[in-house]
Amino acid sequence: MIKANNRSNKQHRKITRWILIILFLTFASAALLSFISETILKSVNLIIAFILLIIIILIHLLFDLIGVAVTSCSEVPFIAMASKKIKGASQALTLVKNVDKVSNICQDVIGDVTGILSGSIGATIILIILLRRPNVSQILLSILITSGIAAITVAGKAGVKNIALANKVTIISKTGLFIYFVTYIFRKKQHQKN
Repeated sequence: MIKANNRSNKQHRKITRWILIILFLTFASAALLSFISETILKSVNLIIAFILLIIIILIHLLFDLIGVAVTSCSEVPFIAMASKKIKGASQALTLVKNVDKVSNICQDVIGDVTGILSGSIGATIILIILLRRPNVSQILLSILITSGIAAITVAGKAGVKNIALANKVTIISKTGLFIYFVTYIFRKKQHQKN
């Protein structure tokens, strides 16, 4: 009975800690991306605003791609790659072993933050257009921009899901390789400081 309570308490603390980490990550990523987009959009023309919107949507789709791939992937190919000492394989295996956390960060945290940001950038685009052309129908413009953003995002996510399911091992391998190189560079810089 005591062991079961201890296990339950440990699991409860683990879940609470994960929720707090997600809360912090969501706040930090939203603040960072909002700051970048607001800073760029303050003195920007319409073309740059549209480019920024496309970049935000592409970030959303990239992380959705990784989230779907990691959710549908098995550990087996990465265990084999890691035993052969292939660069990035152990990082890919770590991703697959932590599928719930990786999927949560990729699809929920980054997905939701970029979704909200694309909406706010869309609102900024509407405002820029209305300031330049006050005779344009605000309602029609709002419907066109917001519907366009939603359609591109949803269609993109549908396409990304098919790509992720068909190429899951390659996607997770490349993601693991990217993480390997980032950590390698970081460690090299830390080593040079010491």
